[in-house]
Amino acid sequence: MHRYIGDGEYMLKKVKIKERNADLKSALEPYIRQAPNSRFAGLIPFKLWFYALADRGKENKLKWWMKNKLGEPISLIDTVKVNESRVLMKKLLRNKGYFNVVVNPEIRYGKRKSKVNFKINKNKPYYISEVSYKTSFSRINHFLKNIMEESLLISGDLYDIDVFEKERQRLVNELKNHGIYYFHKDMVFFELDTTKRKHEIDVLVKLNPVDNKKFVNSYMIKNVYIHPDYSFVLADTNLKVDTFQVEQLKIITHDIGHFNWDHIERNIVLSPGQKYRFSDYSEYTYKNLAGLGIFNYIDIVFEDIKSDSVFKEMDCHIYLKSAKSQEMGLELEGNTGTGIQEGRALGTALKYSYRNKNLFRGAEILNLNLHGGLETQIDKGASLVNTVNFKAQVRLDVPKIIGPISRYKVGKRFSPKTHFDISYDYQYRPGYLTLNTSNISFGYDWNEDINKKHVLNPIVINYLQSEYEGNLENLVNTNQQIKNSLEDQWVIGTKYNFIINNQIIKPNSHFGIYHFSADFSGNAINSFSRLMGVSDQIKVFGVDYSQYAKFEVDLRQYFNFNRKRFLVFRFNVGAGFAIGNSSVLPYVKQFFLGGANSMRAWRARTLGPGSYFNQDILDPDKIIDQTGDFKLEANAEYRFNFSNVVKGGFFVDVGNIWNLKKDDLRPGAELKSNLTDIKNELAVGAGFGLRLDFSFFVFRTDLGVKIYDPILLDYIEQSDDNLENYNFMNINFAIGYPF
Repeated sequence: MHRYIGDGEYMLKKVKIKERNADLKSALEPYIRQAPNSRFAGLIPFKLWFYALADRGKENKLKWWMKNKLGEPISLIDTVKVNESRVLMKKLLRNKGYFNVVVNPEIRYGKRKSKVNFKINKNKPYYISEVSYKTSFSRINHFLKNIMEESLLISGDLYDIDVFEKERQRLVNELKNHGIYYFHKDMVFFELDTTKRKHEIDVLVKLNPVDNKKFVNSYMIKNVYIHPDYSFVLADTNLKVDTFQVEQLKIITHDIGHFNWDHIERNIVLSPGQKYRFSDYSEYTYKNLAGLGIFNYIDIVFEDIKSDSVFKEMDCHIYLKSAKSQEMGLELEGNTGTGIQEGRALGTALKYSYRNKNLFRGAEILNLNLHGGLETQIDKGASLVNTVNFKAQVRLDVPKIIGPISRYKVGKRFSPKTHFDISYDYQYRPGYLTLNTSNISFGYDWNEDINKKHVLNPIVINYLQSEYEGNLENLVNTNQQIKNSLEDQWVIGTKYNFIINNQIIKPNSHFGIYHFSADFSGNAINSFSRLMGVSDQIKVFGVDYSQYAKFEVDLRQYFNFNRKRFLVFRFNVGAGFAIGNSSVLPYVKQFFLGGANSMRAWRARTLGPGSYFNQDILDPDKIIDQTGDFKLEANAEYRFNFSNVVKGGFFVDVGNIWNLKKDDLRPGAELKSNLTDIKNELAVGAGFGLRLDFSFFVFRTDLGVKIYDPILLDYIEQSDDNLENYNFMNINFAIGYPF
């Protein structure tokens, strides 16, 4: 490498920011204008090696590709860029309230190498003291009281210019929501007074005076015009068009029958006679129309109407261009197992899909999916192909509420949809289990807010059929609970899901995703039979129905440090209660742990329940399949980048499953009432993973190591191999991140 280093030049070996505050340090890192050569795993400068290897002799296409695509030139220290970094860092810290900050870059020179340390002396920061608002506009003065109550500028908070910019935009949006269409952020400015108290700032929010009154006038919407299939070409032609009205909307088109406009109208929140609201335009109408998936161009334009009224009027024009209504695709996908192999196998599948996005001319979306795949389990003695699966699904989404609830007014802002779903799922694992699942469901989904979604399926009908063989058949013949869970049965009930996704609000910051689900089956049938005085157990077409209640909560918190480092936590708890005529949950509704996405130091379905020791674990040829009624798991994972594609992660997993009822054939499996006993049965695993992240596709491998196993003492006591066959480690191969 010395041939690239001239006299008086030094290779940049390391750049470090000396700052204890991790958030500030992460915020400063993007302002480093010169970085040392990248190193794989922080050790090996592969890119520099590729560059040097290709930079020899006569250049050809291969050498050019190696130099410019795989390689990077040597990084030589540039004092101009060091000073530029200092200036940018100082500016950022001043914007964060550290007005007296000193940034001192210290350069250390060695033998043809150099290091840069940016020493940060922040000094005492400035805090917001008093906040007041002032305006000379009488028309908007009475809005300020309510607007001030939601202010982002809070007394006692550290000064942060980003918060001031957010407050400026909030003020603009709030005033636009009061009809002031032309109000813009250049009319809001802040006066800061630091003279009254040391390191405290009094803030006066002022609205700039303007000569043109239109900037403070309130506007009403007079007409709403829809221009479907709009194009710039058609706009300049004399093509004959018709105008007709749906509710209060005026449709201008040359093809009246292309859409069922009653359905489209439900997604347009803007309407004549109402005051202009920015949120009705941006958060609801535009997003609702885009969410239909039938338009590839949407533009909403407002035009002034000359008027002497205090409330000015404007017309709204919505220009739309239709997307292709039908599409189909054939794709090859990878997965980490489905159904009975979820999390314990690597699979590949061929998937055919067909979509019609305007089936009945009202943006109804019909999806047809056919899925067939093979899966292999990477275990000792496992066959190359040990699971075959096939799935067929037909789903119809209608952008409105259908059913008894439709007679009530459902707000357009909720983007309500009704969905119908029919599917069939076949899974076969030779020598173990065959599952056939038929499903019919009907339900609704709607958005409570931009980041909150509800999914309610009041009718869910599943018919479960199973056939078992091999060691599973032997287990079924000796354990009545397992036999009951695998019997042919109906699952007829209701499902509800509530999801909060704050990533939508803060995509590049810290965010959380929270999911609550409830699943009920058989309760309506059981209540009806009791009401009718039927004492015997009712059968549906000669087959028993399952009765249970199942709940699950999944909480995930993501801490984003500069898009290169993430700290992720997950807490997952679930419980299922077999009630009424059922003594056990159906097999497909029971919880399990282990595998690629949970408790990664254990193979899928091999952990628990509780401290139960399964003798089959001593036989490597036996299939372990442990399930339970209660699940408790917590995970922590630190993710970081080696490069834009190669990423790594350290993780810790804690958890177990239990039965809620005593099972004499599985001693130790039931959930203990004592918290100390529960703690003693929580398994602990930790490990390291590598990920190839291509954005659209992530291949992941995780090595998990057992730190604490609740059955280890039993294994030592009952085995004769001195832990030679005990799996202290487990390697998982998977597609996508675990959470």
